[in-house]
Amino acid sequence: DGSVSEALDPVIPHIIYHLQDGKRIIVSGRRMPTSLLRSEYLAGQVALLPTDEQRMLVDYVHPEPGKTFLEVRAFGQGQVWVSGEPITRWEGYLPRALFFFFVDRAMTTRDEIFQTFWPNLSAREATNVFHVTKRKISEILGVSLTVYGSGFYRISPDIDLHYDVVNFQEAVQHAEISEDEEAERLYKIAIDLYREEFLSSIPAEWAVRRREEMRTTYTEALIGLARIYENSGKLEQALGHYLRASAVSSGREDLTRSIMQMYVDLGQPYLALDTYKRLEAILKRRFGVSPDPQTKQLMQNIKASLKK
Repeated sequence: DGSVSEALDPVIPHIIYHLQDGKRIIVSGRRMPTSLLRSEYLAGQVALLPTDEQRMLVDYVHPEPGKTFLEVRAFGQGQVWVSGEPITRWEGYLPRALFFFFVDRAMTTRDEIFQTFWPNLSAREATNVFHVTKRKISEILGVSLTVYGSGFYRISPDIDLHYDVVNFQEAVQHAEISEDEEAERLYKIAIDLYREEFLSSIPAEWAVRRREEMRTTYTEALIGLARIYENSGKLEQALGHYLRASAVSSGREDLTRSIMQMYVDLGQPYLALDTYKRLEAILKRRFGVSPDPQTKQLMQNIKASLKK
């Protein structure tokens, strides 16, 4: 796992040459052995396991003919791979930020780009900076990221894009209209994809807005899975996911009520009352308000049950 990928080049073919029929070599590690994937000697003899496009486990061994693999992970600080090779140098903030903007929007106009990145520049000045930055992105990637037509910039058809945010959103959307078994599988995929907050390294307003959108969608995925567990009687698992959702979106009263009810159902009413007190403090500190009548009524019902 600590080996440099290129150091494997002379070793693996030599081992394979002396390998008995039916035997295989398994190479495991945290870095993609791209030199092995490119080896002409090993062509047709290499496989990546496991592969799962929904989970961003990309099969670099079988690229789409004539296209360049582009793997983009925006949950976290933001990571990019071109045909398995990581992009580590962006030569400044702007090329990196514009790259992620293009990928996240998929389709955008020049006016939207200029308003987002250079609202205080003249059209001529913004055009110059834009084209220099776009050209820099192409140089960094080794391929043109976008094409222009009908007034829109789109991801180039020569790129086979794998984007974790798209996979995440699609998993949640499909889960919401699926039966419980399939919905559970899809919610788990979405939750696994959301490793950290969206593009935490980019402070721009557009990224902040997207970050909040993704946080909300992640919360809904946790709630969706919690409800499936609750309906199937897996109360501890349901409670765990409600608590995770509340940690991301504190102050939501619907979540607080679900957590309180789970504690009651699990025979821990005092923890339900503690949960209410925390909500009460959060609402007073943030907004100067009290919990709504529905939440208060649940609290009073729990207190009344303890007196019986």
